[in-house]
Amino acid sequence: MDRPMQKNNQKGFSMMELMIVMVITLVILAAVFSLMRGAITTANANYELTAATQEMRNAQEYLTRDILVAGDGLKGLANIWLPTSFITQNLTTRSAATLDPSATGFVNLGMVVSDDNVPAGTPVRYAAPAINVLPVSDRLGILSRDPSFDAINLSATDVDYNTNRIIVPGARIGDFSNGEIYFISNGVAGVFGTVTNVNGGANTITWDAGDAYGLNRTGATGQLASVTNYGSYPTVMQRIRIIQYFVDTDNHLIRRVFGVKGSGYVDSLIAEHVKTLQFRYVLKPSDATKILDQPQGQFDLNEAPIVRTIEPSLSVETAYPLQDGLIHEVEGTTQIGVRNIQFGEAIVPRDSAGNTDLPDPGPTPVITPTPTPTPTPTPATPTPTPTATPTATPTATPTPPPPTPTPTSTPTPPPTPTPTPTPVPTPTPGNGEG
Repeated sequence: MDRPMQKNNQKGFSMMELMIVMVITLVILAAVFSLMRGAITTANANYELTAATQEMRNAQEYLTRDILVAGDGLKGLANIWLPTSFITQNLTTRSAATLDPSATGFVNLGMVVSDDNVPAGTPVRYAAPAINVLPVSDRLGILSRDPSFDAINLSATDVDYNTNRIIVPGARIGDFSNGEIYFISNGVAGVFGTVTNVNGGANTITWDAGDAYGLNRTGATGQLASVTNYGSYPTVMQRIRIIQYFVDTDNHLIRRVFGVKGSGYVDSLIAEHVKTLQFRYVLKPSDATKILDQPQGQFDLNEAPIVRTIEPSLSVETAYPLQDGLIHEVEGTTQIGVRNIQFGEAIVPRDSAGNTDLPDPGPTPVITPTPTPTPTPTPATPTPTPTATPTATPTATPTPPPPTPTPTSTPTPPPTPTPTPTPVPTPTPGNGEG
């Protein structure tokens, strides 16, 4: 006989209970995933902003280092000649008529070169593939010595401006290669040139015309004839770097250096996603009552020696949009003193003949000024000078009871004839001796 089914002993969840549990689980999971999404979004925003800030700080660090050494190794040079075409094609958008109104073919370049609000379509020379400078951004050019290259002293006969050949020491011929840019100066003026040939057997390098950068000029009208005064001046060869900062249309901050080892120039990527780059310059005021002038965005080439402060400003944007769907920017501005240019105005010690190559005298002698306006001696001051006054103490000639020698009775006794002429040279005590 079959037993009837009993329904009051069932185990497990009912359908209603299962649905309630699932709903509660979904609510909890939704909250958890919402928190996770917020955390991921915040972390991504922090990452993007940190990356943009780091790009800006990296750019400021490079700019600061190069601006601080602007003019290093160029003290005393009044003229730094570069072909006009090189400057207009690489360093500034100002026209040749503006820079070289006399059409001499050369321009005296300063240690700092400004280029304000570069127009659209300005090409980056020698770039492959071709690219332009970011419109309405600034460019900055800086000249400084390459410390990795030891200067070479050249005699007047080492440089032949007719053949464009330069004799260098045999131990240094291996330092040169074709395409490198070097600088030759005579202590007052300097010129740049490109090495077009290296002859290791004759220990010579050549600056022939037709170089890749258009720097070389040959013959009696070339830069070698000028800097050597047609072969009569000794000179010094250095590697002077022309450092330039600009932003291309890919929003890359580029540091281009002319005058490097193994090549004519080298480009370095300093920062990405750079939106703007601007420079302002503080010049030495012409009015002696002012400390500094207001910053300005451009200065003439002949005003480079009076640049005192450079103020770079740049903005860097994030690589990707943040949680609000927008690309954010990080901006930064700093002020950097051009100290080497300021030191260029320091007085150079000279001897009576005008020579500056003075021997090292050691510490600077301290000249103590003689105190000409010494306290004026009162009439009573000459009396203590005669040391013979103690001899008057044993003489009891003074009638007053106190034995102290009174200055009034000293002129009367005959034992003191020497003090009598002393009132005539009254200024002698205390004058002429510091």
